[in-house]
Amino acid sequence: MDKTLLEFLRGQKVISVATTNSDGTSWIFNAFYSVTKKGELFFISDPKARHSNNIADNPKVSFSVYWIDEKDMWNRKAIQGEGECHIVSNPIAIGALVVNHFKFFPTWKKWMTKKDMVQKLLETRSYLITPTFMKFWNDELYGEDGTKEFKD
Repeated sequence: MDKTLLEFLRGQKVISVATTNSDGTSWIFNAFYSVTKKGELFFISDPKARHSNNIADNPKVSFSVYWIDEKDMWNRKAIQGEGECHIVSNPIAIGALVVNHFKFFPTWKKWMTKKDMVQKLLETRSYLITPTFMKFWNDELYGEDGTKEFKD
């Protein structure tokens, strides 16, 4: 994966993900996320949530991560992407992803113990988005309204 793209993803905290159910109705949600070394996007969510049901029906998702410099509105960075989202069920993989997640959110350790996290994982599901396409909008790198596309 492109180093600059990966650095941008690692520097953000919230992802917007669009899902579609089996009858074509779409839904978008936001989640705290972290990034694996391969550029996969990890989040935890309630299995009863509308988006979780949509993912069970149709694992294809679209997503967006953005950043803006409030002092310079022309310094914009964003990623729009597509990918496949699936539940991670292997306990060892989940453990590794959670350790990675805590690296992205170090302040969570102040108010969430490992026991709390285990309980949260029992109540929720761990999801991983494997991107198949990403468009990186980066005015600083590619000029005004400049983008670069990355395909799997």
